[in-house]
Amino acid sequence: MTYLILGIGKLLSQKKHIRFYWIHHIQIVSTFLIILNTWWLTYSWVGIETLTFLHYLFLMCTPLVVVLASSFLFPGGMMKNTSLKEHYFSIYKPYYILVSLIWPFDIVDTLLKGTYRFTELGAPYVLISSLSFSIVLSPVFIRKPLYHGFVQIYIIASLIISKFLFAPTLESLIR
Repeated sequence: MTYLILGIGKLLSQKKHIRFYWIHHIQIVSTFLIILNTWWLTYSWVGIETLTFLHYLFLMCTPLVVVLASSFLFPGGMMKNTSLKEHYFSIYKPYYILVSLIWPFDIVDTLLKGTYRFTELGAPYVLISSLSFSIVLSPVFIRKPLYHGFVQIYIIASLIISKFLFAPTLESLIR
């Protein structure tokens, strides 16, 4: 979250020197929602009675990946005529690789909490998670701006919809 807030602040304070790019704006919003989602899902560990250090290490994987992905969002030294389009296309591969890992991590996270929750979520959860992983990883291989925009919108929609389907309340997370 700190990278986002500071990065947005830098962009706004130097807006006269920056050429903005629509996909970058959507990417900032989707990354913000990924961070909120990560915080939300962290609460699901509250109901786990036996939390080992290995569980904790795994629990830190998703925040680590999100922080690393966030660190790519903003150019280091913004100068006159900084192009966010050029910046976006210079960092999109590592960004999408990191963000795509969130879905397999979530499946493992759910399994580590016990088979009850995993079974309760069922095949739709696994299918949506697998599909999301594939879609979010795909821009690494496809360099079409419109497609990248679609993937960013997909990330936003899937995070919002998944909260309604799989984790609408804190109680639903800690069952």
